Amino acid sequence: MKHLVYNILYCSIFILLCSCNKKEEVVEYGSLYGFVTDIATGQTIKSAGVELLPIGLKAITGADGQFEFTKVEAGTYQLLATKAGYKEYTTNNIVVKANNDDKPVNIQLEKLPPALLVVDNSGAEIDSVDFGEIEGDVLRSFNIFNNSEDPLEWEIVFVHDWIESFSKESGVLKAGATQAIVITIDRTKLQNGFNSTVAHIVSDNGSKQLVIMATSVPLVETLAVSEITPTSAVLNGKINKKSVSSIVEYGFVYGTMPTPTLENGATKVTINGTAQVGTFSAALSELKEKTTYFVKAFASISEDVYYGETRSFVAEEMPYMEVTNKLMVQKQDLGYVDWYSAKIMCESSNVGGFSDWRMPTQEELMTLYTNKDKIGGFNGYVIPNWTGEIDYKYWGSDTRTGAGWTFGVYVDFSNGYVNDDFIAGTQSTGTHNIRAVRTIQ
Repeated sequence: MKHLVYNILYCSIFILLCSCNKKEEVVEYGSLYGFVTDIATGQTIKSAGVELLPIGLKAITGADGQFEFTKVEAGTYQLLATKAGYKEYTTNNIVVKANNDDKPVNIQLEKLPPALLVVDNSGAEIDSVDFGEIEGDVLRSFNIFNNSEDPLEWEIVFVHDWIESFSKESGVLKAGATQAIVITIDRTKLQNGFNSTVAHIVSDNGSKQLVIMATSVPLVETLAVSEITPTSAVLNGKINKKSVSSIVEYGFVYGTMPTPTLENGATKVTINGTAQVGTFSAALSELKEKTTYFVKAFASISEDVYYGETRSFVAEEMPYMEVTNKLMVQKQDLGYVDWYSAKIMCESSNVGGFSDWRMPTQEELMTLYTNKDKIGGFNGYVIPNWTGEIDYKYWGSDTRTGAGWTFGVYVDFSNGYVNDDFIAGTQSTGTHNIRAVRTIQ
């Protein structure tokens, strides 16, 4: 028993001595702060998330892009910065000291490409859709693609009244998903000529603008008067739209008043037969020499009358002139038409009693351009609703081929430049002026 008491006493003394030799550990703390900015612009980024690893403390940047961690145990850490629309960024070896004399940690984030993309059915990015000018063609489609790893909320904003509808105007896309959109337009609300508007496709991660274009051709056009003599002339017009089947009467009104109409007593010339898409003409006689006449083409559908633009001409002699001893040219344009129509109009012309009029070659067009002031009448064509833009391009008979396609040559009489337009089937994509010439025998 005595030995047991001694053993307990020795153990207690040993434990006491050990505890007296052990030093108390002291934990030191510091703080950490910094700024998150855009690497491209240098602008501070608000509401970015910053996490201190590996301990998992989190902070959100304020309006000035600043973040701060207080009472952090001294040591080495990592910082993870995140923000929607930006790449994640991790900084290593961030040292927190107890004396709080550290400089701010600046983190720069790189923006991700916009998640919202507007693409066609092949996946290629697009920024416009064109409805062209074909009557009845009122549908086009495109796709909204979410090019991110997060859901994307989107909306289409548009204001133009000729945009009838989008098949879907808002929604949420999953990551990597595509939403097909169909646009429907109302061609009856288009202005004559070229129309365009912009649809804004906005989202919580990027926005796009989609330009929507459509062209409306007038029901009827007044073409240039041809084969003018002191007492006669040929009036020319063109019907454009497929609603031609509804036309009950068409032709021309003319007189010495600047704005001839059926309502103000102008002389009416009606074309016999059923109206068809294409050009039509009427011959006038018994005109007064050196008198200025004004003419409009017209077409009636039910009780509505549609007019082309007003054209004027002077009944005067010599509607042609000799440019060189080998080349004769008409003094008036035959019209503003496609390449194939221009060829037909030239070869069908009978000005001055000559029946061998034709399209000028490129070389002859340059001769006409050089002498345009002497010849006169190269005033171009005012494109309707194109804010007064004038087309001074004149077709030539030359064609060229490339990559399996055929192109018709023209010369721009505003500057003498030579260029061409693609010819497809029986129509060219371009519409330009035409002036007939003939070879002097």
